[in-house]
Amino acid sequence: MINFEIFNKKIGLSLSGGGIKSYAQQPIIEYLYAKKIKFSYFAGTSMGSVVATLLAQGLNAEDLKKSLIRLEKNFMDRKIITPKITSIAKNNHNGFLEGEKLEKLLEEEFALHGITHIENLKSSLFVVAVDLITSQLVIFTSCKTFKSKNPNVKVITTGKLSQIVRASCSIPVLLPSVDIDDMRLVDGGLLMAMPVTPIIDAGAKKVISISMLSDPTKSTYDSIMEVGLRSLDMIIDASIYIEKGKSNLNINIPLGDITIIDVGKSSQVFEISKQWLIDNSVELNKQLKEKEIL
Repeated sequence: MINFEIFNKKIGLSLSGGGIKSYAQQPIIEYLYAKKIKFSYFAGTSMGSVVATLLAQGLNAEDLKKSLIRLEKNFMDRKIITPKITSIAKNNHNGFLEGEKLEKLLEEEFALHGITHIENLKSSLFVVAVDLITSQLVIFTSCKTFKSKNPNVKVITTGKLSQIVRASCSIPVLLPSVDIDDMRLVDGGLLMAMPVTPIIDAGAKKVISISMLSDPTKSTYDSIMEVGLRSLDMIIDASIYIEKGKSNLNINIPLGDITIIDVGKSSQVFEISKQWLIDNSVELNKQLKEKEIL
């Protein structure tokens, strides 16, 4: 008797947030694509949502890398990570940085690939944000038939992707929240830093997740920035631990003391990820077979 399930093996890919650390996902994606794994669902939070959006539009691994490098360069050239003193002085934003610059950068990059609105993507995408007003998890998706099994989750199936992804990337205090309809949205990592659950609810038979959980080598945290970034990492990590257990296979790339705002270190992050693959490819291939993903 023919097992028709193997012909309907819908696979989802869940990508965690992590700022520049999320660049470690690209070599892993390149490896998975080389294995001819085809994904029906893509989900991401924060920077992971940027990667997921590009993949949902059909970019291959090489074009994804080019896009990420271009984003990093433009991010630095436009000094998005540099606070605008006048904005802080006027206190007319709830974040130190200018979120509009990030949204414009995303809009331009997405336009290069023909991406404007979430409802027009080629594959099913799930982007996670959080509403500050209601503490509600908000899932933006291109899957019109999607229904979350959590009644407290708000699902939205339309919208401008640059605005949606900016909302998912809006780290509280650092970047301003994004107002959409009656919501005030911030980084989805506060509640779901690596969205596996939405993919499962959508009907995926298998889910691969990619995270960048690290064992920090620093023994002290002296500056305000160090304490803030470490605290944010702890919040994100706690969320990732909950979701990663729901995936069939979690691939974790430790990046040591590289932080989410270490813009300019993409080459280093790529190399760490590539070396991890060299050291772990045999075991990873074994896991893919054991989990019946290959």
